[in-house]
Amino acid sequence: MPATAADPFANVPMGPADPILGLTQLFQADTNPEKVSLGAGIYRGDDGKPFVLQVVQEAKKRVMHMDHEYAPIHGNQYFIDQAAKLAFGEESAALKEKRIASVQALSGTGALRVAGAFVSRFSSKKDIYVPKP
Repeated sequence: MPATAADPFANVPMGPADPILGLTQLFQADTNPEKVSLGAGIYRGDDGKPFVLQVVQEAKKRVMHMDHEYAPIHGNQYFIDQAAKLAFGEESAALKEKRIASVQALSGTGALRVAGAFVSRFSSKKDIYVPKP
């Protein structure tokens, strides 16, 4: 959806590309059969595909949508979509109208830290209200 005058993110510049994920993308696009990945530390077999440890194979039987690669910088899109449906409801008008932006963050408090830093840097509103449970 294009940015509008009322869009609070209209003046937020795109952040720099992640250099490690960029290396992974370059590696995947390279057709040289002799290539060696110097990017993210993922165990790989001789076929160049991720080598999955036995314990991970057991856990994988319980988890769907897992490809053993690092997630993109914004997170795993399937996870993000499902979390938004859980948080706002599958019938949410705001979700259907694409008025909600979501990303995956490192943890509860880590996500709050990232959100607070974002608001501090890119919003004229500096107050963050925290409830008392």
